[in-house]
Amino acid sequence: MRGILTYHSLDTSGSPISIPPDAFRRHVTWLAGSGVPVKTVADLMAAPEEPGIAITFDDAFTNFRDEAWPVLREHGMAVTVFVPTDHAGKTNRWPDEVVSGVPELPLLDLETLASLAEQGVTLGSHTMSHRDLRSLPDEALGE
Repeated sequence: MRGILTYHSLDTSGSPISIPPDAFRRHVTWLAGSGVPVKTVADLMAAPEEPGIAITFDDAFTNFRDEAWPVLREHGMAVTVFVPTDHAGKTNRWPDEVVSGVPELPLLDLETLASLAEQGVTLGSHTMSHRDLRSLPDEALGE
C-alpha cells in the first residue's frame, strides 16, 4: 500500500476542509495497527517501490499542534506540514480566495513551527501567500 493522506484542519465545524479530532485519532490508530510504514513525503518519494503512507497537513492551523501532533507523536509517526509562510501567526483569510463554509482559523506562528520542527515535524512550502498557482501568470510564480 502506498499513498498520501492529506488533512487540513481538525475541528468540529463540519467545513469541507475539516474532520473531527476523534476521526483523525481513529485513522492514526488504524494505520498504527496496519503494518504499513508511515514516512515523510521525501522518504516515500525516495523509495517508490516500497510500501508506505505519508501524512500531510496543509495550511499549518494551530489545531495541528493541539490535536494532530500529540496523536502522531504518541504513535511515532512522521508528518509533513505545508506552511503558507506569509500567513504564519495570522489566519486562513487568504487574499483573493473565498471558500464557502470554511471558518476563519488561526495559523501557527514561526516560533511554534520552529519548535515543532525541532520535535520531528517536517515543514514544507505551501507558497508564501496561498495563491492558486494555476491562475497566476508565469512572471508572478516567483513571488
